[in-house]
Amino acid sequence: MRTEQESVMPVHQDCPSGRASDQVGATTQAWCLLCGVGNVSAPGAGRCEPCAPGRWQSVKAQDEGQSECGACAPGSWTSEPGSSGCQLCAAGRFAEDEASDEEEACLLCPAGRAMGDPGASSCSVCAAGSFTAEAGGTSCIDCDPGTASGTLGASSKAMCAPCELGRWSAAGAEVCTACGAGSFGAKQGLTECELCTAGTFRADVGGTSAEDCGKCSLGRFSTVVGATDAEVCEKCTAGRWSGEHGVSECTACEAGRVGTALGAVDASVCRPCSGHCLLPLSQGALERKGGDGALRKQ
Repeated sequence: MRTEQESVMPVHQDCPSGRASDQVGATTQAWCLLCGVGNVSAPGAGRCEPCAPGRWQSVKAQDEGQSECGACAPGSWTSEPGSSGCQLCAAGRFAEDEASDEEEACLLCPAGRAMGDPGASSCSVCAAGSFTAEAGGTSCIDCDPGTASGTLGASSKAMCAPCELGRWSAAGAEVCTACGAGSFGAKQGLTECELCTAGTFRADVGGTSAEDCGKCSLGRFSTVVGATDAEVCEKCTAGRWSGEHGVSECTACEAGRVGTALGAVDASVCRPCSGHCLLPLSQGALERKGGDGALRKQ
């Protein structure tokens, strides 16, 4: 008759996940060896299995007893079985799906999109004011100065349109900017606007020709370039006159003649010099006040 101790059947235990043993008749868990990097096992496995292409298992993970391999994240891949990590898609490429098992899964960014960083799951759309004309771009190209594009994902330089008359732009512009007050744009594709010349002015934006600049009135002048209002137009000083609009200086009275009025509009204000004038008189001369109140050059 067997004793109670002799009748107890031995208890069989499985090796835990992440370990395996091909030893028959193993008596301790010490025979359950850790799976190497890039390999995993289910509980009770006789051997470790390498991770399939597109999957991986790291050094840290294997110490935790891994029974499954991790999938390569979008933007990465591995073609080797038993991998401990995944390779990143190169800049200018992307992979949307996880568990990619070949480099060809990293597709070129299409025209109009770009990606400067490796390991991308998608490419960035080119912002307005920029474009890429070829696949695989790592960055978008700014539209040239004098052009603009309001299109997202522009795929050719032709989509950067020249600025219209009365507008200008710097590089990478989404829209062209109206020429400011005191200036105008008489051509398409300007990188800067022309200033209204001395003797003229413009208060509004978007001028398209020099004719859009207002002119100082008769008897007035201005030396200011790019003036924005008529306040810059000063009256011609005594001894000078202006019979034209938009002058930058007034005409002086001829030698031997003097003028006393401000803002004169023609040469009729220039009268012959009286007996109290100092001779010879220069152009635009004034008479000094004598006993009769006349003016003459000092």
